[in-house]
This record gives sequence, structure tokens and C-alpha cells, in this order.
Amino acid sequence: TDTRCIICASLKKIFFFNYVIDVLSLEDVKQTVAAVEKISLALKTLSDVYVMSSFRLPPKLGGVLLGLYNKQDNKKYLEVAIMSKINKVLVRYVREDGKLHTVNLQSPNLADGRSQSVILRVGGLRREYLSLELYVNCRLADSAQRLPLLVSLPRDAELVEIRNGHKAYTRMQGSVEYIKLALGGTVAQAGALTDCPFQGDASSYNIGDHTKALIGQLIIFNQILGELREDIREQVKEMSLIRNAILECQMCGFHEPRSRCQPNPCFNGVGCMETFDFPGYRCGPCPEGMIGNGTHCQDIDECSEAQPCYTPGACVNTAKGFTCEPCPPGFWGPPLSGFGVEYAKSHRQECSDIDECLDLANACTPNSICINTIGSYRCGQCKVGYVGNQTAGCSPRKSCATLSFNPCDTNAHCVIQRNGDVTCACNVGWAGNGHTCGKDTDIDGYPDRSLPCMDNDKHCKQLAVPKRFPCLNAGFYTALARGFALGMFILCVFQDNCIFTPNSGQEDADNDGIGDQCDEDADGDGIKNVEVCLWTIRAGMEIVQTMNSDPGLAVGYTAFNGVDFEGTFHVNTVTDDDYAGFIFGYQDSSSFYVVMWKQTEQTYWQSIPFRAMAEPGLQLKAVKSRTGPGEFLRNALWHTGDTDGEVKLLWKDPRNVGWQDKTSYRWQLSHRPQVGYIRVKLYEGTEMVADSNVVIDTSMRGGRLGVFCFSQENIIWSNLRYRCNDTVPEDFSTHRKQVLMHIKV
Repeated sequence: TDTRCIICASLKKIFFFNYVIDVLSLEDVKQTVAAVEKISLALKTLSDVYVMSSFRLPPKLGGVLLGLYNKQDNKKYLEVAIMSKINKVLVRYVREDGKLHTVNLQSPNLADGRSQSVILRVGGLRREYLSLELYVNCRLADSAQRLPLLVSLPRDAELVEIRNGHKAYTRMQGSVEYIKLALGGTVAQAGALTDCPFQGDASSYNIGDHTKALIGQLIIFNQILGELREDIREQVKEMSLIRNAILECQMCGFHEPRSRCQPNPCFNGVGCMETFDFPGYRCGPCPEGMIGNGTHCQDIDECSEAQPCYTPGACVNTAKGFTCEPCPPGFWGPPLSGFGVEYAKSHRQECSDIDECLDLANACTPNSICINTIGSYRCGQCKVGYVGNQTAGCSPRKSCATLSFNPCDTNAHCVIQRNGDVTCACNVGWAGNGHTCGKDTDIDGYPDRSLPCMDNDKHCKQLAVPKRFPCLNAGFYTALARGFALGMFILCVFQDNCIFTPNSGQEDADNDGIGDQCDEDADGDGIKNVEVCLWTIRAGMEIVQTMNSDPGLAVGYTAFNGVDFEGTFHVNTVTDDDYAGFIFGYQDSSSFYVVMWKQTEQTYWQSIPFRAMAEPGLQLKAVKSRTGPGEFLRNALWHTGDTDGEVKLLWKDPRNVGWQDKTSYRWQLSHRPQVGYIRVKLYEGTEMVADSNVVIDTSMRGGRLGVFCFSQENIIWSNLRYRCNDTVPEDFSTHRKQVLMHIKV
């Protein structure tokens, strides 16, 4: 009765708190918002708030125990951290003037691997000054007085986040048993929640002592009962022996002594042997798989003691041993059963993964890729040379090699479209419909002279604008690079007015028969051309950069996965020697691939933030900039080589040859981001002058297309084309085999 009264009295003291928040139990946003609202109200209306916690820290480790933060700018409204290396508790909070205030409270060693109890009293909330008191293991460790007041929490409780040492992002490097916030009350009442008998709280102290004493007495009582049970059992045996001796005793002597092993006093199946010692017999060992003294035996749970099976749940404990269930689906292994812990520890169930791709003849659609996984398998795409899927099946891919005849011109090559159709395309330096090709000197996609094509294809016609017959080439837009289009213009088919310079628009402002791109006086006023626009984009198929500038990009709108991208560029000047090229895999202004070509060797004139040296020759770079557009990325693009955190040089033309003035070059790019395949080819006329071969890089998994220049004026990009293509080229497999062979060697 006295103990119950003491407990009731202590419970009344505990419930004197306005509210107690169990921080570790806040699992969702709704609970956190409700807790923040109660804390905000307590800081405005109550005098004291208590932070209570019990934790266990390894030596010299610590971290943030509890904190109230602003979700938007991470402002620390209140933060309590354990600084074990210097034996201090660090309290940081925002003052009423908005500045961060820090208080160091001295504490004993809190990181010794043992459980520690901490109470932090935040007092004087409604007074002129704030005070802090630190109690460690029920003793006052340190305090701080006359501190600036705390700032109030925001009205919107959803802006405040409660973080605790039980979560990974606070880096509390140990175990936290509990964290509680008591709103209001006294130190004694806070101690009652953590079993700390502060002065004036004798009832709480008595509860702890009475409880511990009661538990100790119960343990002793159970031990006595067990010993008494064994004593009674032995007394019963002794009384039985005495009774038997009396019954066998006669006036004239004794009968023949009866065997002490009859009836068998040992456990069923255990041998019995008579002895001269009490009680006259000795039992053998318990059966295998059981434990005891021979008289009493009980089963050993090998499943929990040794865990011999492949998975714990597959072990079945039997009366005298254990049995493992068959291996899980997708695995194979022999059955296992036995007796005893030692046997279970020395014999383990072995389950090996089944390679369904080898064992199952029709695991996947024929001619497709089967991928074995742990415990299962999955079916991939069709093998190289086949098209289709797991539903429709994989059938042989059409190829130019399987055709019975070559339908293409001698200056063309065969192309297999994504739908399997066979088409022809003229080689670089030639133009036409693929079945008929003619010379294309400026590589703008149109022949120098009209061709007798049966289908009247636009690429078989010359480009010209007769002075007396302006007209609209209605078929022209179908060849434009979509996404670049900014307008339309008039074209007619007659004769290319700039044979050696790309001028796919055939503009002739002064009607002198010389195209504007190769006319030094385009408007016929006797004054040479002066352009004020940095870029001119003509319907997306032709782009002109007219003025010198820092790195410049013209990017399309559409993002691609696998793509074939080609185009012609022409430097229409003899007064500059810097970078021209194109980009692909563009994701943003800090992440893209660039193919760029410098004419001569040159050190960049701005040596800040670092010195950048450009070498002549075609270069392939992967841009992954930490800093983004600015001086670092500018110099990194100029520099031939790797720049940590900005640009990686994937390949450079070993010839170290720069581009030639007033010369047209045709590039062909193949990019398959799903496997990291990149290959760049460059043509001057019909001759291939550079080939990167297979380059593997997965920095960008696809992106947009565009053109690039850096400090170079008067660049013309023309005849831009792209084709969506996810088919992995055959040279990728050859390249991978060569790499694997090199690794093995």
C-alpha cells in the first residue's frame, strides 16, 4: 500500500508538466508540426523548458543531440551538441536580435561507452535574462546565467524542422535511448522522468529503491524455489529407498538386493549403471540432440544455437535434431538434417544460384540476351544483328550485306533505317538521292550541277535564285535540323551561286549573281560587309557566327538518346585562328560534350584563374563543370587537356593539324549513351582526315545538339542533319573484346 501511494504521488508530479514530447516518436510531418506548435507556445508562455536524453557514445565521438532548424535557410533556433573530445556540451541558439549565440557548458566525459543521462534546463524564458543548467547523471555539471533571450519560432510551424541524434544527418555517432522535451515544470519533476532523485523529490527516490529491492527479493525467491524443488525431488527418492529397504527386511535376514536400475530411473533411451554411491545408479549421457544429466533430458534447439540452414526461416527444429527445408526458388543444394549443436555448426546447408540461362533451353525469346541474376534471371534486348523484343520475338536485322544487289550509286552507301527499310545516302563530298550522286564541292548537301533523278529529290537540284523568277522551294524544310528553325526564306533551283562556300539559302542581296556568303560587298554599296549580329540562324539548317566572342553555343530544343549527328562547317575568314566545332549530349551549360578544333597553338590571354594553353588539332571533351559558366570553365575549354572539376579530354587528333581558312569540313558523329559509345569522323571533301575510333564515356546520358565557337568569327555551319538511332554499332563489340583481352593480359 505504501509503495502504491508513493507511485501515485510521483505520477502526479510528472503530470505537472504542461506537455512532454517524445522526440524519437515523431514519425511524420503532421506530428512534427503539432510538436513545434506546442514548443512555440511554451517559449512564449512558460518559464522553463527541459531537454532530457539518455545515450551511449564510443570514446571521443559525439554529434548533435537535438536541434530546431529553419527548413529554408537552416537557421539554428536551438541546437544541443555533445563535444566529447573537449568534454563540453555546446548550446547554440538565435537571439532576439537575429544573431547566433553560443554557450559552452563543461561536462564530465560523456563518451566512455556507458549509458549517460543528461538534463538541460532552459530557464528564464519570461524574464530579462536566459539561464542554462546542465545535469549529468543526476548531478549539476555546469550552468550559465544572464544570457540573451531566445528568439520566437516562426508562426508557420511547417517552416521548423526537429532533428535529433537518432537520425543519420545529425551525425550522432553512438546510440540514443530516448530524447524528451518537457514543457514547464521543475528540475525535480524532470528528474522524476529520468530516475534522478533530486532534493525535494524523496518520493521518486523511494520508488526507485523500493522497485530495485522488490526485484532483488523476487530473484532470490525464485532461486530458493528452484533449489527447494530439487531438494524435495531428492528427498522423495531417498524416502523411496528407505521404504523399499523396510519392505524387504525380514526377521531372519534380507532378501536378495533389488537392482537400482529396475525400473529404469533414467531418461527414455539412456543407459543405467548401478554404483555403490548414492543413489545406487548412474545414468549415461542424454541422446544426441538433447542436453541434461541423463535422468532428465531436454531437446537442444540447433536452429537458434547454430543457424545451420541457408536462411534462418528454413530451419525446422525436431525432437532430437533439426532439418533444413529445400533451397529457395532459383537455388540448388543437397538436403541437410542432423543432431546436436556441434554437428549443426560443422555442417552448413549450401545453396548455389541456378543459372537459368544455361539450364533452361527457352528461358528467353530465341536470339535475345538472357541475364542471370541471384535467384532468378531476366531477359534483355535482342542480340546484335537481330531486331524485335521479348513479345514479338527477335528476327534477323536487315543489312546492306544481305542484299542481292547494290541499289546505291558508286559514290553512295547503303543505310538501314530504324523500321528496317533500306535507303541510300551519298558519301561526304557528294550530293543527290543516294541512287544518283553528283559532286558537292562546298559539302552543303546540294550538287554543284542538277542530276537526272527519277524521284525529283530536292538534293538532286542545284541551288540558285534567278534574278527574274523568285520562288519558294517547298521541299526545303524537310531537310532542316528541327529545333533550330527561326524563320523561312525563298529558294529556287538553278545554279549554286557560292560553289566553294556553304550558302544553302542562296541569298544575293545585290543581285550580282554572287551569293552573300562569298560576296565581300553583299549589298552592292561599294563598302565591304560589316555584321553586328553575333549569330545568324537560317531556318535551322545553316547557322552563321559573324563576330568574335567568348565561348558561344547555339543549342536545339530536342534532347536525344542514341543519335547520328552530322554537318558542315566553314571558316569564312583568314584573320583569326581559334576554336570552331559542335556540341552534343547537352544537358545544361555545365554538362555537355564538345568537339572543338583549334587552328594554331596559343596561350589564352587571360591567365586568371589559371594559365590555359591551346594546341592545334581536333579535340573531344566532356564538360562536367563544378563552377558553371564563368572564368574557370572558359579557361578549361581553351586548355588542351584535363582540368579537374571542369573538363576532361577524351580524345585528341594525334596529327596536331589545325583547320584551313576558307575550307569546308564535314563531321559525322555517332553517340549511343546507353553504352557510352562515341565516334567522330571528319572529312575534307571526300577524304576522311580524322577518326576518333571508339571512345567510351558515360558522363552524359544523352542530351541536346548544337554548335560551338570560341573567339572565332565568320563560321558557317550548314547542312545540319540528325537521325535518332539506338542501334549499337558493330565496332563497339570489337572494341570491348579488345579491352577485355588487354585487361586479362
